[in-house]
Amino acid sequence: MPVEISLVRGSVRVAGVDAAVSGHTLALALFLAAEGRPVSRERLGAALFHANSRGNENAVKVYVHRLRSIIGKDAIVRRADGYAYSPFVRVDLREIEAFVAYAIDDAAPTVSMRARARKMLSDLSVGRPDSVLRWHWFTPIERKLRALERCLRDLCA
Repeated sequence: MPVEISLVRGSVRVAGVDAAVSGHTLALALFLAAEGRPVSRERLGAALFHANSRGNENAVKVYVHRLRSIIGKDAIVRRADGYAYSPFVRVDLREIEAFVAYAIDDAAPTVSMRARARKMLSDLSVGRPDSVLRWHWFTPIERKLRALERCLRDLCA
């Protein structure tokens, strides 16, 4: 069951269909995608609930369980150093970053590269939902997305 986490759209897709994910469950899904590496329960609790406490760690367990019930139990793995997505979960931010890095290194982008850059640029320019933009931890991600948007614009020129 393919899982896609979109920081660009602020959404989760399972098997090509938008999943009904909102509130803290969506925040968890996007935070894990933004990090790209294992995140401890303590750090997740602090980011999602604005304070450090044992209760937040228990809440994180609850939201991880809810997210797993939506995207599949194998999509999130628990390691000694925290929670992370399994390798089969696609994260659009990682794909855009990899494409931009590759395209910038290419002295002469091809027609197909420019077409892909235009598609990514179109997706990025739509913007994120207001609810996502209100999360304090999302601000650096939004800056990164804007920087990628500028790079893609340069590739399309």
